[in-house]
Order: sequence, then C-alpha cells, then structure tokens
Amino acid sequence: MLLLGLMVVALLIAWSSKGCGSSDANQAATPTGTGTTTSTGTSTSANTGQNVVTEINNLVLKSGGIQFRTASADLTTSSKGTLDDVAKILNRNATVNVLIKGHTDTQGEATTNMALSQRRANTVKDYLIGKGIASSRLAARGYGETEPLVPNDTTEAARQQNRRVEFQLQS
Repeated sequence: MLLLGLMVVALLIAWSSKGCGSSDANQAATPTGTGTTTSTGTSTSANTGQNVVTEINNLVLKSGGIQFRTASADLTTSSKGTLDDVAKILNRNATVNVLIKGHTDTQGEATTNMALSQRRANTVKDYLIGKGIASSRLAARGYGETEPLVPNDTTEAARQQNRRVEFQLQS
C-alpha cells in the first residue's frame, strides 16, 4: 500500500528568517502576547509557546512526518506513535494552543485536495483530543495546494515536501 509522506517543516521561523513565506508564516515567526500564568503560578510567554511548537515540529520532522494512507485521512501506525509524543509535549505545556495545518500537492483537483487537507488536519486534531488535549487548545485548517514549499511541477520528491502537516502557535 502506498503511503503519502506528509513532511512537517521545521517551524516557519527559519524559513521566514530567510525572507521567504507568506504573512501567515511571518505571524508564526513573531507571536505576540504578554504571557499567561499557569495554575502553578509560573509564568509562560508567547516565546515559550513558540519553543513548544518548534519542539513539536522538530519531533515530527525527525520521525519522518505524519503519514496517511493514499488519498485518505487514515493515519499510519507510525504516525500514531509520533502523535502520541506530540500529545505528551502538549500535556506538559497546558497553556499552548496550536493550529494544525494540512497541506497537499497539486495532484488531483484543487477542491478535492482542499477537502482532503481539511480531513487530515481534523484527523490529527481528533487524535490529539483522544489523547487528552482539550479541543479548545486545537484548531484544524486545510490549505490544500495553496501554500507549497517548492514548485509542484518538478519531481515526486518536490511534491512530497508539499504534502505535510504543520503545527503553528496560536495567540
């Protein structure tokens, strides 16, 4: 069975610092906020939240990405293990809220890809909720083929980079 590897880029901080990316990426790189106080009285800032999201993205990238069965939103077994680790990180950092961003390449119809990317982002969100992360801390959005990292018309390896799930800090 073919697997579509969804690569997660190391958080858009490094990418946007090279002068690339959209305004969405720039927002991810420069979170705002004065911080919050947790139930234990410790202070956590937006920068700490950004560090948590960077830790999550690095974990997912190192594991080979979050993968789904071809043309579906069904997670592979190895991806569930990766998401278990993501849930542990989020459980340790209860003040961090994330946007789960699903992306596809340009193979197929644009409307189909948009719907598929939303279903995949929702699958990741639902999995994390099942692991004890409050739904109020998670948002899921499909971007389809609208935010490629590299041109889709080159090689399969290039298209694979565009099939990904990203985690972005929400303020």
